[in-house]
Amino acid sequence: MEIRYLEDSDKLAICMLARQINSDHHQNEPDVFCKPVAEGEDWSFWKESHEKDGGFVLVALINFKVVGFVAAEISEVPNLPFLNSLKRCRIATIVVSNEHQKRGIGSALFERVCEIAKERGAKRLNLEVFSFNSTAIEFYEKHGFKSSAIHMSRSLA
Repeated sequence: MEIRYLEDSDKLAICMLARQINSDHHQNEPDVFCKPVAEGEDWSFWKESHEKDGGFVLVALINFKVVGFVAAEISEVPNLPFLNSLKRCRIATIVVSNEHQKRGIGSALFERVCEIAKERGAKRLNLEVFSFNSTAIEFYEKHGFKSSAIHMSRSLA
């Protein structure tokens, strides 16, 4: 397995994987997540996520085929009267193709994010996960994450 930074040649694979995770999220939270867009329509979002200051997207390849990716961003939390200033890395999304899950690919992507975050001076790793996504919650807990806040919402419709 190879892990490297996003390249333009990854467009189709990234968009297919994003569709996979977006479909799952839309099915469980249709008021929050829109229906998956047409193939390739979201490429500019992923490319910009990689190119923006502090942002990066890593892809995992097996036999030269992209089978997973992670998008993350490193930023500085400002010093406020009630918060300590802190450089942190936020994982926006991590996805592995359905047929390649449970093979250590997500763990390898996660470990590489940790390495990059440390190299860039981050002291904390954060992410958000929806409560319906028990597979992801289990994955993150296996990697040392603990719930530190509860994000709550309700419909006003």
